[in-house]
This record gives sequence, structure tokens and C-alpha cells, in this order.
Amino acid sequence: MSYDAEETTPPLLIQDALQRVVASRDFVNSERKRRFLKFVVQETLAGHADQIKAYAIALEIFDRGPSFDPAADPVVRIEAGRLRRCLEHYYLGEGAADRIRITIPKGGYVPHFIVTDGDGPSVPDALDDADQPNAGHLGELIPAKAAADPARAVAGSSSPPVAPSRLRRLKRPRWLASILSLLLVLIIVLWGATLILQTRIFAEGRTAAGHSLLVPPFANDSGDPALNSFARSITEDVIGRLIGFENVLVFGVDPRSRSGTGTALRAAVPDIDYVLKGRIRTAGNQIQITVALLQAADDQYLWSGRFCREFSPGTMIDVRHDIALQIAGVLAQPHGVIEKEELRNTAEIRSRSLAHQDGCL
Repeated sequence: MSYDAEETTPPLLIQDALQRVVASRDFVNSERKRRFLKFVVQETLAGHADQIKAYAIALEIFDRGPSFDPAADPVVRIEAGRLRRCLEHYYLGEGAADRIRITIPKGGYVPHFIVTDGDGPSVPDALDDADQPNAGHLGELIPAKAAADPARAVAGSSSPPVAPSRLRRLKRPRWLASILSLLLVLIIVLWGATLILQTRIFAEGRTAAGHSLLVPPFANDSGDPALNSFARSITEDVIGRLIGFENVLVFGVDPRSRSGTGTALRAAVPDIDYVLKGRIRTAGNQIQITVALLQAADDQYLWSGRFCREFSPGTMIDVRHDIALQIAGVLAQPHGVIEKEELRNTAEIRSRSLAHQDGCL
């Protein structure tokens, strides 16, 4: 059983719980996770929970600049997911006995503090006992009522009176502790098996749906070196939009790499299902971006499309974001290009001709 501790637990005890977490094996080797967790907990304790947003976290923890766009750069959302998994791992193992637990519910970044029932005294009991002038070791605590009325104490006993929480602990059957320990071991084993399975899936470059996509840097065919930066940026934007879809696992390529395209690129990231190629051209005041989806196994073209927009230095960022959003949607949304291709593969009726989208999208 557990209850919300945010209005009942002193900040000092929450800070103590935070220190135990960041000093654990799951966090000691990750400065980024420690800073992330400390930031959201301390901001909450300071009464600034309403200011804990992706933008503030990106600037404070991930060294992003004032132009940070959470929609284009998912770093905070990705790292928050990893932080949640590390907290779950910690409380299943090293922190299983912690009375105060820190969680970060999905859908936001504001932490919640939970008090769980356990063998030790509850937080209010521990605080009350600490205020008693005769308080010492937990096994030597004298209930306040018994101290006020000695006649109520056990006569002739050579042992000091025992606190009620201690008595409750002594009355618990030993087999209950054994069962709880066994359940904890089973949970840890199941969690470990799940982690191993997820690791194998990731190592094979596949999601649960089995679609992995490599996005090499878009080529600048405009003849204008000034658009090299635009080509790199729209590649990153497309990758950022595709990450938002759960049916694809996206891989990028360092633009500084000299491995080229085709076989050399896929050798660096094995077991890829699809490759998305992009090229940038200009025509008058328009920019044209042509993208093509290839099957990685044999370089067969499965789909291509051209996206055209009016282009000027003042509209560069908006054009980039708009086209990246449209490309990701066409490819990865439900009933999109990738899902239709998988359905054709399943039915073994995939066409060998190129599916080409004429005109600008």
C-alpha cells in the first residue's frame, strides 16, 4: 500500500531519498541523469513545479540554446523515458526497501513522491519519535502515554517498553517475510528477462513492429554551397519527426562520415529494413526536395515523392519544419508508405515497379 507524500513529508526527507537514488549504481555513472533528477525534484520542492517544462529542462540540463524547439528536438522526452526506467530499476532492486519513492509520471516532468508501507516505522511515526526527549534506538523507544503514566508500564519487566510500531513488527509471521522476499526475487528476474529481450531487439535494429529505417544526410544538388547547412538541418528535422512514430526505429548517419551511401552506409548499421534518400534542388524562388524510400536488402525503389515550397532566407526554418513533418507523416503514419509496403510483403503481392508520386506535395 502507498500514498501520496507530497503534502505530508518534510522536504528534508525527500532530499534524503533523492541522495540515495543519485548515489545508486543506476545513477552514479550518469551525470546527465543525476542532474535531470535533481533539477526536477529541487524545483518541485522550491514550489516551481508549474515551471518544469521541456524548454526549461533543455536549457538547464542539456545545454540547449534559447532557440530550442521541443517539437523538433525530442532530447528531453527521450531522456525522461530513460530516467523513468532507471527509477523503476532502482526501486525493484537496490531501493526496494526505500519508504519514500520518487516517480515521474508519463505526460510531464514533475516528480511525485510516494510513501510505501514497509517494515520500518512510518514517516510520521519516525518524526514523532525524534521529537521525544527520551528517544534513542528504535528498539528502546518509550510510548508517550506510558512515560506519562508509569503505572501502565509492564511491572517487573527487565526489558524496556517497546514502541507500538515495533510490536506490530514482532507479531508478523516469519513466513510472510519469506513470501515477500520470493515475490521480489521473481519480479527482479522477470524484469531482467524483459531488459535482455529489449536489448536484443534494439541490437538487431528493430522495433516490435520490425521496421528499421536509415536516413543518410540529404544531398545538396542545387550547386549553391550556402544550402549545405539547410540540407543537414532538414535531415535532422526529418529524423526528429520520424522518432515520434512507434512503428519505426530510426538511424541517422554522422554528416562528417566519409562512408558514402549504399552498401558502405548499411554496413555501419546492419539489419536495416529501409533507407530514405533525399536530394535538394532549386528552381527560381522554389526549393524542391525529392525523397525516395528503398528496400535495404536489394536497393529496390519502393516510393518517391517531391516536395516544393516558395523559399527565402526569412521562411527557411518554417519551410524546413513543414516539409519534414509532411515527409514523416507520408512514410510512418498509419496506412502510410511503410505500413502499406509491409502489408504487401505479408501478402506476397508486392509490385516490382517503382511507386512514384508525380508533382509537388
